[in-house]
Amino acid sequence: MDSDGPSHHGVIIRPATVTDCQGIHRLIQELAAFQGYPDGPELTVETLRRDGFPVEGDNSDRQTSTAQVFQANVVEETATGKLVGYAIFFPFYSTWKGKGIYLEDIYVQSDYRRAGVGKRLFASVCRFALEWGGSAVRLSVLKKNVQAKAFYERLGFENSTVEDGWETGRFGEETLRKIVESVVV
Repeated sequence: MDSDGPSHHGVIIRPATVTDCQGIHRLIQELAAFQGYPDGPELTVETLRRDGFPVEGDNSDRQTSTAQVFQANVVEETATGKLVGYAIFFPFYSTWKGKGIYLEDIYVQSDYRRAGVGKRLFASVCRFALEWGGSAVRLSVLKKNVQAKAFYERLGFENSTVEDGWETGRFGEETLRKIVESVVV
């Protein structure tokens, strides 16, 4: 992290704090609009606070635990304190390689792109993964986001969909409920 060092291009990259949640939320909305999904995110500022910055000591049970679900790093403009980028990431576990980090989102406002800010933000996530003992950083990228795909490829991205034939998907909340209701556990 360069929060202790000099700023480059008028920004610093640092771990997010609970006071950054409003700014992160704003940037999540910007990213969704950039990707063509302005009405996509249903996440609230309060959900970000709860899941990323839990109240200590309230881990009473698995269903309502306030354990930290994700980590975040932010890009802060040094002159104004305004957030101009963020990365949200969390642990995964590979039965082949062990611990790793999944990068859910990385976003830098357009005025700060092509100046090395995105690479520094991505490197901050990679540094976190390595210091934590992780073996990889995984991510998904929209097929239509040509700029992001080129950015990752320049950094050595291995497309496991193409190279290994992995296909990823998801089960939404409604489907999860149907599955649970259809089976006695």
